Amino acid sequence: MKADFEIDVVKQLITATYKGSIHINDLKECISHLFRNPEFREEFNGISDFRNAELLMDLRAFYEFRGWLDTQDKASKGRWAVLVGTETDQNTIELWERMSDGYHEGLRVFTDEDKAKIWLSVF
Repeated sequence: MKADFEIDVVKQLITATYKGSIHINDLKECISHLFRNPEFREEFNGISDFRNAELLMDLRAFYEFRGWLDTQDKASKGRWAVLVGTETDQNTIELWERMSDGYHEGLRVFTDEDKAKIWLSVF
């Protein structure tokens, strides 16, 4: 799998660290794995760290992924910070934000992990 997950039950925080080239099926596999984890709780906040990954998805694939999420028995209702590298293409950041418009209001993109954690209030 192309992601490592850590669930901190005390902080109610899920951290997903992605690595390598990530396609839509990789995201589906990772999220399915997360939803099967017995410590997963829908209300937990999360960080999706893509700083060491290359997200290879266009806008159509993002919407397909979002549609796939709608078919799952579980959902993540907490706030999610998406961490991207400073060299990440601005288009990728815009895709994440467009994907969440009207769908998941608690999603923001960051390049700074500390700012993401402050936004999530996990310090």
